[in-house]
Amino acid sequence: MILQFFKKRWKLIVPITLFIIISIIAGSLLILSGPRKPAVIPLGEYSYTIEYVDYQVNKLMKKYDLPSVMVALLDDQEVIYEQAYGFSNIEKKIPATLDTVYKIGSITKLFTGIEIMRMSEEGLIDLDAPINQYLPDFFIKSRFLSSGPITIRSILAHRSGLPRNDNLLQWYWEAHPNIFAAMTNSLADSYQAFPVGYRYKYSNIGYNILGRIIEVMREIEPPSEESAGGWPYYMRDEILLPIGMDNTGFGSDQLLYGRDSELNVAMGYYNENGKNKPYNQFDIINLASGNMQSTMKDMIAFAQYILRIGETDEDQIIRKDTLWSMFEEQYTKPRDPNTNGLAWLTDKKQLGELVVFHDGTNQGVISMIALMPERDLGLIVFSNSDRFEEVKAQFTFDVLKLMRETKYGIEPKQEEPVKKVEISRDILEKYAGKYVINGEIIEIILDGNTAKAIYQGQKISMVPISQSRFRLSHWWADVENIEVEFFVDSPDDEDIMIVTMGDNFICPKYPELQNIPSLWGDLAGEYEIYPMTPSIYSDTEILGTTEIKIIDNILLTTNGKFILPINDKEIIIIGGIFGGETMIYDKITGNILWQNEVYIKK
Repeated sequence: MILQFFKKRWKLIVPITLFIIISIIAGSLLILSGPRKPAVIPLGEYSYTIEYVDYQVNKLMKKYDLPSVMVALLDDQEVIYEQAYGFSNIEKKIPATLDTVYKIGSITKLFTGIEIMRMSEEGLIDLDAPINQYLPDFFIKSRFLSSGPITIRSILAHRSGLPRNDNLLQWYWEAHPNIFAAMTNSLADSYQAFPVGYRYKYSNIGYNILGRIIEVMREIEPPSEESAGGWPYYMRDEILLPIGMDNTGFGSDQLLYGRDSELNVAMGYYNENGKNKPYNQFDIINLASGNMQSTMKDMIAFAQYILRIGETDEDQIIRKDTLWSMFEEQYTKPRDPNTNGLAWLTDKKQLGELVVFHDGTNQGVISMIALMPERDLGLIVFSNSDRFEEVKAQFTFDVLKLMRETKYGIEPKQEEPVKKVEISRDILEKYAGKYVINGEIIEIILDGNTAKAIYQGQKISMVPISQSRFRLSHWWADVENIEVEFFVDSPDDEDIMIVTMGDNFICPKYPELQNIPSLWGDLAGEYEIYPMTPSIYSDTEILGTTEIKIIDNILLTTNGKFILPINDKEIIIIGGIFGGETMIYDKITGNILWQNEVYIKK
């Protein structure tokens, strides 16, 4: 019937329909493409860049239902654009402003790193000395007899092999003001995840150990009943205030100290069933690695300070050569593709030149600062939704690329077509297997003389571009230019696959077992999770539940960990942010101990 209708009325309908379709398409393209980019951007004229950023922020806010976004663009000391979008608090309908306080999470590490470098500059510490030289009582267990000593440099570069976290709950304030000592000492019951220098392993506890070294070597006095003090106030007076960060602190008490007016503090949100819900907000004990709170105005002052170091002798915290040494890549090797300097993360691939940056996540607030120090360009962005986490890096590098083009006329290089190479089945067979990526499995299979990846139920073609590197070919993968590279058959190292999609993910191969050990059956079951060291500041004792399952000859937990027993006592976490860490199995009680958690079998 529909066909007959159109045949009778085609003379009238076709022109109207075409007009409507063309209008809709034109309008849709305008919406999708955003502001039209000039054929040539006039040097130093940032109007298109600003239009682009405004369009992208509004687009992301709508797509991801972000309560607020805060963004600033810098060309050396000039603020090209600064803008607050949305609400810092949805429930109270409080608009975000440039003075709104946001949790900046792990950007805290930059300030701890700067103080450590200042101490090195003064000769107070040696970056390559074992940390036991400054903390004689420090101890952590190790399965790696050939590992070298943990040094300050290895911690700054996230190559210390330390676990991600300490063994205390994030709200364990019982030890205040000796929280750094308590966190450091808690590692006596933990294991190193990797040998020193072996692999990138992001560690929060590492930077809190650096906080303890600062505390000890600077002889910082604890706060008294009469006055505020201790490590956060030392850092405020010695680092923050000289930079001009008057509304930044290492804790909420610091921000409120001496104030008469209430602060506009952003509430962090997570999205559940299409609705934004607030996180429980509190100060975490990671003072040196993640508890800082700041405003966009203060973070602009920080970025400007970094970009102008060396131009004047006034208010110099550290020398320019010391700062730039923090940008130098550390511990680089092909099997370890995550590049970083000292405290700063680094990238030279996405824009073809050096970008230094750090991001932060804390209770639903996402933050990023990125600088091109050789170009004197910078970007800072905040959002109070954890959904911003998945897009912040792409947004940052896209805007920096456009800023560089605006300032220097450097147009983005066109990517050269990938040339397919021939690869033998014998080599492909070495790559086949199951690899762990952030709580999921990517399985590599052979289909004739080609390799394919199975991920989230999708079979994805793999185009070989070298004897060990492949470009994924699928409708959702082509846009991101996802590549994988294999490192297998080394007598000294485990088999891994590196997945590159903006970030680099080291994916260990899960061992292929023909027979399931009886121990696996003992481990399988449901568990309740309790804190190793309970805190009076918790409103509940139980932390959650999980189940250990055996699926396709793989042992895993329902809270996202792939695990592998290496003997009757030690269980290793395979892949992910906790990769390499050791869980301890007590076969008498059936309990499993891991960092600050106890898994008690039901």
